[in-house]
Amino acid sequence: MCFDVRSEKVSFIQAPTAIVLVGKDAIFIEYNGKLASIVFMHSPSDRSIPFDLWILEDAQKHEWSKQTCVFPSSAWESVSCRRMSFQSANKAGEIIIVTSVVNTLEVQPFYIFYYNVRTTMSEELGS
Repeated sequence: MCFDVRSEKVSFIQAPTAIVLVGKDAIFIEYNGKLASIVFMHSPSDRSIPFDLWILEDAQKHEWSKQTCVFPSSAWESVSCRRMSFQSANKAGEIIIVTSVVNTLEVQPFYIFYYNVRTTMSEELGS
């Protein structure tokens, strides 16, 4: 939903089908000053956790861009909690990922990951 402050009009943004299909489980964050959504891809691979980052480029034209990202599962090997929570993105464009469940009965480290979409994309492309 969009609200134009000047005209005081409300309009609706058309989301890509991939976002609509996940429904109430959709993850929305602010990414580089734009609305973005993270959609997990279902993959049989246990070596990585792929997800699509959908970025709203133009709300009036309903234009979205998509970047496929792969968060290495090896990063989670030392983490007892396997659930991720995507919090937001910082000003550097890194997506902030934290463990979503903390065991209160046992003292354990709390992990925060910073996923740099640009760096990871250039590494995948061989740059």
